[in-house]
Amino acid sequence: MDTAELKGHVKQLQKLTEESDLLALLDTLRNGVVVKESLLRQTSAGLAVGRLRSYPIQTVADAAKELVKKWKQDIEDAKTAKPPSPPPPPPAKPPLRSAKRDLTSLKVTDDPIRDKCIELMYDGLALDSDMATEEILALATIIEATVFETHDEATTTEYKARFRTLFVALRHKDTSRWRDAVLNGAVEAERFASLSLADLMQIA
Repeated sequence: MDTAELKGHVKQLQKLTEESDLLALLDTLRNGVVVKESLLRQTSAGLAVGRLRSYPIQTVADAAKELVKKWKQDIEDAKTAKPPSPPPPPPAKPPLRSAKRDLTSLKVTDDPIRDKCIELMYDGLALDSDMATEEILALATIIEATVFETHDEATTTEYKARFRTLFVALRHKDTSRWRDAVLNGAVEAERFASLSLADLMQIA
């Protein structure tokens, strides 16, 4: 019950004379008001009901006394009530996966440059995946081997640049579908490694 509605009931209370009408309205106030001191003051409801405690009809007087008593108790209870506990914080998100987090070391080939590119592909694929470390490493290794082969088995500038492009395609929000596709097998790792720049950067 809002302030305006309660004020309307208070005006009615001051005009009614019939026992049944007064009792019905007091019952409405008993059940329909979430009592606050400020609300009782603003609407003069406390004063209006208080006056009825000496009403000549005993049933009305008794009902008014009970209502005043209830309101006083509600106000006291509200003062002593403990504030609600704040909701628990949301569970912390697990840290994003990476080769450095998942692996103690990464030495797949005898070439540190190639191993670094495998690590980059692992980081691009792992991220928030729950796939086993060994499976992701296997996919990253296949991607690197495919790129290495297409660059005449040389770790050239173009070879390194290719991995930067593939990494962006795996991690960027607009093209990250490639990450899901490689992980779930919808796109084979060899095919992903061979996709054109236009295909890799195409937004779904």
